[in-house]
Amino acid sequence: MKKLAALASVMVLPAVIVGCSSSSDSGTSGERTYTEKTAKSTGDLDTLKWGVPGSEPTTLDWIYDWDYGPSNLILSNLCEGLTRQNPDGTTSPNLASKVSSPDDKTYVYTLQPGVIFTDGKPMTAEDVVFSLHRNLTASPASYWGLWYQNVESITATGADEVTVKLKKPDALFAEVMSTPAGYVGEQGYIQAKGATYGTAAGGVMCTGPFSFASWSKGQNITLKRNDSYWNPEFKAKAATVVMNFIPDPSALNSALLTGEVDGASGITVTSLNGLRSADNGKLYFNKGTEVVLMQLNDLTNGPLKDLRIERMLWQLKTPGRLDIPAATAFERMIREPVGEQSVRKRGQVRLTEG
Repeated sequence: MKKLAALASVMVLPAVIVGCSSSSDSGTSGERTYTEKTAKSTGDLDTLKWGVPGSEPTTLDWIYDWDYGPSNLILSNLCEGLTRQNPDGTTSPNLASKVSSPDDKTYVYTLQPGVIFTDGKPMTAEDVVFSLHRNLTASPASYWGLWYQNVESITATGADEVTVKLKKPDALFAEVMSTPAGYVGEQGYIQAKGATYGTAAGGVMCTGPFSFASWSKGQNITLKRNDSYWNPEFKAKAATVVMNFIPDPSALNSALLTGEVDGASGITVTSLNGLRSADNGKLYFNKGTEVVLMQLNDLTNGPLKDLRIERMLWQLKTPGRLDIPAATAFERMIREPVGEQSVRKRGQVRLTEG
């Protein structure tokens, strides 16, 4: 098994099984140890085979296809935003070496010098303007267009400077420049590829630690290390990364245990026990930022009209209670006095602490 650190450190993985490697930043919650970052690799690697759960991306054009799974996993190793999101949720300069805001409706981005795309062409202010502007003018509309609704103009105000003017103050705009909303692609390449950009035939042209090599539909996407990557701190250790699509949880679990793949993220709960006891790798846990929403539509019929059930659901969603089996939690709830723990209104429920 290879080490996780062999892959570019731009990946943040909530649960992975990889080769033996001590954790560099970790904390314990109950019996579970959370690892924010694994230790850095001590050497290079020829090939890393990664298991990708979930659906295969429909495209790698980030303005049209993005999710918490495969699309983001792959694109975050190919492309970059003007700013970078750090493991603790803060942002720092990235393709923009400096961000200033002379007033509450203006953002000025000073670009990093010496950044080149994976085909060797330099990144320019015009590439940045073009890439951001796609979110305003793309047809079909960009997935990220919502975050551009307050943008008035995006212009190159210098050889290495881009200025964004807003119609009204919008603090969130600056934050999303660390997401695909702030990704920068090569203007000439994207325009030349047209509708095929982001497909197996058209590929992707960005500035990240890896370049797009090939896409075998239904099987895998192969990335090659970008040896001219501008940021030595995040330069990739793996020369080749093969992203294998394995949507079936049982098949992914088997691939991990047999060594068919070297690692994976987003492991299902049902696979954890088997992976914990595996002797060919190590299981890591990390507290992710993914949001899961549960909305109860009907509280007037069936079991959900019983306030005890609602209280049980509240207990299950409370931090620190998710490790308790549902049956055990339910038994505890029905033995306790119920009390008014929820407020019913217009067919929905607002669960409140108390």
